[in-house]
Amino acid sequence: MEKGRVVKEVYDLLNNNCGVHVVGLGVYREDKREIQYKHLIENGKWKEVSAIELDKEKSVSNWCIKSKRDIIIDDMETWMEKYSCNKIITNEKMGSGYFTDIEVDGKIVGFLTIQSKRKNAFTDKNREMLYFAKRVLKLFFMEKIERKLLTENYRNVKVLWKMARDFNDSQSIEEIGSNFVKNLNDFQKYKGSLIMGIIWKEGKITEYRYLEENNYLPVKRKISLDSKIKYISDLESYSKDAGNLILYLVENREQIGYLIFDGEKKGCSIDSKKFNFISTAREMLVSALVKLKQNHELSKEIMKREAAQAKLSSINKKLNIVREIGETVISRKTIGEMLVEVQSILEKNLRSYSLGIGIDENHGVISYHTYGKKEALKEEQVLRDNKESNMARCIRENKDFVVRKEAFSELYIPLKFGENIVGCFSCKVFGRAFFSEYELELFYEIIPTLSIAVNNHMEHKRLQDANEILKTLSVTDHLTGLYNRRYFYERFHADWREAGEKNEKIYIILADFDNFKQVNDNFGHHVGDNALIEASKVLSRELKEGYVGRYGGDEFVGGIRSCDEKKIINLGENIRKKIEGLQIPINKDGEHLTVSVGIFGVIPEGDLDLRRYFVKVDEALYTAKRNGRNKITFHGID
Repeated sequence: MEKGRVVKEVYDLLNNNCGVHVVGLGVYREDKREIQYKHLIENGKWKEVSAIELDKEKSVSNWCIKSKRDIIIDDMETWMEKYSCNKIITNEKMGSGYFTDIEVDGKIVGFLTIQSKRKNAFTDKNREMLYFAKRVLKLFFMEKIERKLLTENYRNVKVLWKMARDFNDSQSIEEIGSNFVKNLNDFQKYKGSLIMGIIWKEGKITEYRYLEENNYLPVKRKISLDSKIKYISDLESYSKDAGNLILYLVENREQIGYLIFDGEKKGCSIDSKKFNFISTAREMLVSALVKLKQNHELSKEIMKREAAQAKLSSINKKLNIVREIGETVISRKTIGEMLVEVQSILEKNLRSYSLGIGIDENHGVISYHTYGKKEALKEEQVLRDNKESNMARCIRENKDFVVRKEAFSELYIPLKFGENIVGCFSCKVFGRAFFSEYELELFYEIIPTLSIAVNNHMEHKRLQDANEILKTLSVTDHLTGLYNRRYFYERFHADWREAGEKNEKIYIILADFDNFKQVNDNFGHHVGDNALIEASKVLSRELKEGYVGRYGGDEFVGGIRSCDEKKIINLGENIRKKIEGLQIPINKDGEHLTVSVGIFGVIPEGDLDLRRYFVKVDEALYTAKRNGRNKITFHGID
């Protein structure tokens, strides 16, 4: 009789929250491997169902017992169709279902099924109510004394149901304890004190709460328990003379805490009615604490995962920055370009910096390049032994360091390629905020890439310098620095084509020193070489609008385009006068070095016949020689 009344009470209470259609309680007969159900269906109708033979029929009950876990199904029809389970209650379509076995002392004694026509009816908030219903109905399978207590107090189900809802809304141990005492006070007029201890792990009590009458705010209190105190869990073990009632909180045979009720105050003793209420409420208290513990552990796990995810995201971001900087600096040819690009990437991902790269060049000089958002790209030269320069100190001492002031902070890190220091990287940030650990890690990770880029830049520059030297040697005369004969011919060929396209005249100027052999014979070759160098400077200045080369020995040849014949004649005359004006002695009689000049002009047409035109200018030169030297001879347009 009492089973039907309490099942009806559970049905009514659940129906308000979940739209319940069926509540069923079954007895498991282990010897026959079957479950005998009694169901309360919609409109208060009872329905007896023949026994389910677990070894012969497919049912959710069978599935639940085999899986050894509670089953909550959000879509019953789809689930039963998928697993080919039989409908055992009604042919009407069901939406959601809750199925669980009932265990007493480790043995399955019964089965509970709750079904709703709604899909997804059993939300997280409603599930605590389902677990409470399971605990209430579980008492039918316990010892006679506990079943009798429930029968006498079945109307307490509504009170306990409110407590279950309060527990379900509790977010902390403090709230759970407060709700427990408040409900006990409201419905059983208990106004004594309660101490609740919670054991979280490793058998150690790690949480203490002290709650007094009319004060539902938790107060932390560390207590020490007398080892002689006897823990009890039923009324027969409890004596009013014992003073305090102490109950275990047990989940799956594991102690998770205790309750101590202080009954010393007048009118606060715990009689059988209060004890019955407390015994049932204790089950819900355990469930609420376990749920809180699981949520707490889940929150810690989520926080741990979020922290790991944030760290992974941070690492990925850093790797992307390092990769982007690496791709950028390797492809840039100049240090200035590197700085501008690196600063742009760092500003986009972090904040604005003023960056610098110093290159340790030869001869003790550091080429220091700097760039910032508010600073133009610039380069300055710093001596390596400069005591005032942090850049020079970083390279000189081969160590990184920071300079921290109120207005700014600076970081200096050496750039090393192998065992060689190739330069230094500097980063400056303005304001009081220092570099974060993340920023420092990032800077140190880009240092190898910057070192390679700077070394490549230096190698490229050295190669360019070497190539320039080789190019210069290949096209110039080693003594005078003027074009050599071969390159003069190449230049003249190019000039011939361009003059022809523009219909311009081109002139060949051939200069030969008079009696130059006497300089070498009388004063030595080094004096003769100096004479050639000084004379070549005159030729370079006068033929600055054209080009000039050493034709051989003491002969020089120049080329120039012009439409002004008088200008070219004056040019030849100036060469003659200025060479004479050098007053380079050729003997001890006071005679000075002079030059004879031949000039030949032509309008380019067709292919160049060098031999033909150089014969012409040779003739002009030797005409000047025959006419007494130190003269110019001009042959008109051919």
